[in-house]
Amino acid sequence: MSPNADRTGGHRALRILSRILLFAISLIFTCLLVFLALEALPGDAATQRLGLQATPERVAELTQQYGLDKPVLYRFVLWCAHALQGDFGTVLASGLPVADAMVGPLARTGVIFAISLVLDVCLYYLSVGMLAEDYRRVEKRYKPYEMELFVQMFYRVSEYSEGFCDVLGDMFMECVSHGNNGQFFTPIHVADLMACMGENRLKPKQSVCDSCCGSGRMLLSAVKKCAEENDGGRLFCYGSDIDLICVKMTVVNLMMNSVPGEVAWMNTLTMQHWRSYHIDLQLIAGVWLPILKITEAGDTSFVRKLENAMEDNSELKRSIQSNARATQLTFDF
Repeated sequence: MSPNADRTGGHRALRILSRILLFAISLIFTCLLVFLALEALPGDAATQRLGLQATPERVAELTQQYGLDKPVLYRFVLWCAHALQGDFGTVLASGLPVADAMVGPLARTGVIFAISLVLDVCLYYLSVGMLAEDYRRVEKRYKPYEMELFVQMFYRVSEYSEGFCDVLGDMFMECVSHGNNGQFFTPIHVADLMACMGENRLKPKQSVCDSCCGSGRMLLSAVKKCAEENDGGRLFCYGSDIDLICVKMTVVNLMMNSVPGEVAWMNTLTMQHWRSYHIDLQLIAGVWLPILKITEAGDTSFVRKLENAMEDNSELKRSIQSNARATQLTFDF
């Protein structure tokens, strides 16, 4: 081996070591900043942990138990020493080890990522390859036999979505949200009941709107009701949600059932719009097939329709402005 090769290998090893050292220093500095920021927050951790049960004796006992009476730098060095051994401390709010408390959120993050990939594959095939960029992003991550599994998932979703069923919403609640953070979609039988409660009979080409559509099951129930009463006729569905995964679930559900409409990724409270998925139907060989078109921020008929509805009905606008107020719902059992 030549001296130049030895010198090149030594330089490469030195660069790797310097980057590792720089990463370690940055990590320690970041942890120290977080430690100091938490220390500067008002109140103390022991009192917050005990809540209404906080007494001077209990607070003093818990403070001593967790070493909160020690100087902050001493506690930081002690935490670093324990962290190197895999002990990241205890969550005061729950009393669980930090590592155990992180398992659930990390697992849900992984499942959310997987569902997002499945939705991208579904939209690629439903759009007849139009969303090739999203599909290639998925394809780069996985081997051919793994991509075949995504295709099989797509077939399963299409099989179980027949008859206006929402298998995606059920999967999301079962594997991700568990009903937390407002991600609890209306049970399908309740959605079907609400679709039957309207005074006016639903007619094809009428429009229905769900401004917080989740997985789109309220829209599916309305379309199912209309189809049953009008020999398969379809409503035009407007939906929106602030969660992009929910938006994609609604788009897939509507396209699986050949339902025209627009699903907007937006904040309906601020009317901030980021993207819309437009679904049109085209008759091919006697079958109505969904055609997907995507428009970006601001290019939406959904927002304009909401604004026009308010402008055209001045009485409704005055009623909302005069009667709208913040209310807190309470449930007594």
